[in-house]
Amino acid sequence: ERLPSIPEKVNLEFTAINAVTKEKIEPRYHYIDDGLFRHFSEITGSLEEFILRHPIFKKDAANSDTIILPAGEYNIDKLIIVPMGVNLIIEPAAVLKFGKGVSFVSYGKVTAKGTKDMPIIFTALDVKEPWGNFAVVGHDCDGTEFDYVIAEYGNESFINGIYFTGVLAIHSASAK
Repeated sequence: ERLPSIPEKVNLEFTAINAVTKEKIEPRYHYIDDGLFRHFSEITGSLEEFILRHPIFKKDAANSDTIILPAGEYNIDKLIIVPMGVNLIIEPAAVLKFGKGVSFVSYGKVTAKGTKDMPIIFTALDVKEPWGNFAVVGHDCDGTEFDYVIAEYGNESFINGIYFTGVLAIHSASAK
């Protein structure tokens, strides 16, 4: 059975005031449709499928459920989703340069521990065109660690029904 179509215009009256600046906040509307969930199947993909789609990542020889992003510079031009049950290690001196609006979402634990001299960097390919964000989602991500990570020139995104704000977003997971 088809759902009724969304009306062209919805008349809602809503006023919000920023508690700090006391300025009026203009509302934004997001309608939920199939497009918001088009990458949902990638959440439950296998480690092998993920590496086939994203060959810049390598299997960790010591841990069968872990992938590694080695040090180096990477231009990322499409959404990356690390599936549940797959842990990710990002090595020091890895630089990820994202295209406009492109995001990275992990449903597995992330260990991104750079050093003072070799930080991990998430940035835009072009600082005038913000990328999306680096997001960590779910209890499988508990224990996620970020150290000496620089995240800059990102934006917001709406992926798999989740609204991510800020360049580094952590949802339903503990991290340090």
